[in-house]
Amino acid sequence: MNKIILLSLLCSIYSSSYSQNKALLLNGVDDYVEMSDHNDLDFIDQMSIEAWIKPMTEVSVGDQVILGKQWCYGADFAYYFGVFDNKLRFVWNTSGNCNSSSSFETDSQVIGAGQCYHVAVVFSSTAIQFYVDGNPVTGAVVLGSYGAINNSESPLRVGCYRNFSGIMTNFFYGELDEIRVWDYQLSQININDRLNISLNGNDPGLVAYYDMEVVGSGSGLTVENSAISTGSLLNGVTYGTASTPEFVNSCFSYASAEVKDNTTQFDIYPNPSNGIFLIENVNSNGLNSIDVLVFDAFGQQVMIALVENGVLDLSSLTKGVYFLLLSSDQGAIHKKVVIN
Repeated sequence: MNKIILLSLLCSIYSSSYSQNKALLLNGVDDYVEMSDHNDLDFIDQMSIEAWIKPMTEVSVGDQVILGKQWCYGADFAYYFGVFDNKLRFVWNTSGNCNSSSSFETDSQVIGAGQCYHVAVVFSSTAIQFYVDGNPVTGAVVLGSYGAINNSESPLRVGCYRNFSGIMTNFFYGELDEIRVWDYQLSQININDRLNISLNGNDPGLVAYYDMEVVGSGSGLTVENSAISTGSLLNGVTYGTASTPEFVNSCFSYASAEVKDNTTQFDIYPNPSNGIFLIENVNSNGLNSIDVLVFDAFGQQVMIALVENGVLDLSSLTKGVYFLLLSSDQGAIHKKVVIN
């Protein structure tokens, strides 16, 4: 196949495999989303939270809360995940009393204004790990000590903090999307494997999932929970003004889990790998001399590689998730690989 025609075909298939989704845009003043309390949100010893975020301003005074389940009153403080001083911060409490909260922060400023990030926190009662764009980020306990999370009856909220007097504060200013809450400790492979993939909602351990696919703006809108295990019990409701919050085009595009024609089936293994992948066409085997377009997790083309004698060498790339578009005389297919 002519190389120019091949690349054009691959680019057109790649474009069709990505779609724009919606994100929750909060104004940083009085916007948030609230969900009812649920027993599945009481994690005690382990949990994980993921989200795509795009802060609209530098965060230097006070936290901007991404997600939290707390109220600084009546021993009802559990946890929250947010941004402070351009660092990621996770705060939790073992007794529910705000005076005994513990806080874990990244060692450096890893979040900038106007930029799109995938962020995650993986919590256990003895260790915490942050991830930014699928990569581990170092951090430390800066207040208190490790321990289990208090069982709180407070609602779950996106984008704000409830202080002792009951007033909502520490509003997030910017975009939030693909918020996922898990009842176990995600691994780096878990995170990278699903970082740009829309979930079907039945993933084991998925307690809450907000993909923000909502049309409209203002207070009183329903934000559906797509986690099948809890379903509508954890649907959220927007709070704000007549015109805020808004649901806008998200700062990132996600890849479909699989896009392929009816005739081409490629096996790629091992996956994850150190960057060396073996590729076979399950119909004919012996796959040789085909071009492969390689894209990073944000949809940017980073390489045009060549499969030679069934081997694809991507070892020059850094660790992370990549999306491949391969073509033979039978057609083309989109695959995801992980380099570790």
